[in-house]
Amino acid sequence: MLKIKVIKAFDGDCILISFLDSDEKVKNILVDGGTHRTYSRNLKPILQCVQDKEESIDLLVITHIHDDHIGGIVEFYQDIDFNKDLIKKVWFNSKGLLKSMAPNLEESSEEINLLMPSDTKMGMKSGNTLEAELIKKNNWEEKVIFFGEKLNIDNAKITVLAPTLEGIKALKKVMKVEEDETTLQAANKKDYDENICDLVQKKFTEDSSDTNRSSIALLLEYTDKKLLLLGDCWPSDIVLSLKELGYSEENKLKIDYFKVSHHASKKNTSKELLDLIDCENYIVSTDGSKHGHPNKEALARIIKNKESTKFHFNYEIFNEIFSKEELVEHKIQCYEIEEIEV
Repeated sequence: MLKIKVIKAFDGDCILISFLDSDEKVKNILVDGGTHRTYSRNLKPILQCVQDKEESIDLLVITHIHDDHIGGIVEFYQDIDFNKDLIKKVWFNSKGLLKSMAPNLEESSEEINLLMPSDTKMGMKSGNTLEAELIKKNNWEEKVIFFGEKLNIDNAKITVLAPTLEGIKALKKVMKVEEDETTLQAANKKDYDENICDLVQKKFTEDSSDTNRSSIALLLEYTDKKLLLLGDCWPSDIVLSLKELGYSEENKLKIDYFKVSHHASKKNTSKELLDLIDCENYIVSTDGSKHGHPNKEALARIIKNKESTKFHFNYEIFNEIFSKEELVEHKIQCYEIEEIEV
C-alpha cells in the first residue's frame, strides 16, 4: 500500500505519502505545508486524523522557504492545541543552519545571504519563525540536506536529488528585493489559448531563482514503486544528479508518478530532463491563481515527450487549459485528485 495525498494548498505544495512498513504499520512522509491558510482549512484535519490513529509523521521535508511551501508548517508549529511530537524527523535547510555549516560549504558564514524577491519576503520571515520553533524540539536533523543524502524508513528508500552543492552555495547571491510591475504582469499571463505544437517549439529558459534552486527534491522508492518529488527545483540540477546516478536517454529512470516542479512553471521542466524520465503520470499542485501556473508550455513538453500522458491536478483547472480537441488529438487524460493509491 502506497498512497499519495495531494492536499489542496491553494497556489502551493503540500503532499502526504503513506505506506505500510514490514510490520503492517502505517508510515507517513509530509512534503511541505502549503500556504498559511492551507493549515486550518486542509492540513490540520489530516494531521489530526494521523494523530487520532496513533500514527506519526515519520519525516517532514520542508523543501525551501517560499511561503507557499512553508506557511502551513509554520501554522502547525504555532498551534498551541497540537502535539508537536507528532513529527519524528525534520529536514529543513534554514538560514541559520546554512550559516552554521558554511565552513563545510567552503564559504564564510557572512557570505551566505538569503535575501528574497518581493513575493517571498513573508517566506523569509516564516523561515526564521519556523527555525526558532524547531530549535525547541529534538527532531530536527540539523545538517544541510543536498544531493547524495539517503534515508531508509523501513522498506521505503529516499534519495535526495537536489539541491546540489552548487545550488546551496548559490544562495549567497543577493537577490533583488523588488520586481517591476511589467515583470510581474508578464509572469501572471496565462498561455492557455496557445497551441500545444507551437508551445513545444519555444526556446526553453530556465528558472533563475536561487531560492527555487535550493529546493529539496526526492526520489522515493517503495517496493517496486517510484515517485519523483521536485519541489520548485531547477531541471538542470536534476539532470546532473540523475546522470551522476547512471541514468541516461538510453537508461531512463522509470517512475510511477512525477510531481512536476514549481507548479508546472515553463521554466522548471525541460526537454533534457524529460528525456531521462519514463513516466505516464504527472502531478500538478496549484489552484492556478498565481503566476500563470500551470504553464501550458511546460505541460506541452511533457505531452510531446510521451505518447499518452495522464495529468493529476489537485484542483479542477484542466478544462481551462486544454480544449476537448486537444485532449483527443494528443491522448491527454486529466483528473482532479485528492489521493492516489499506487
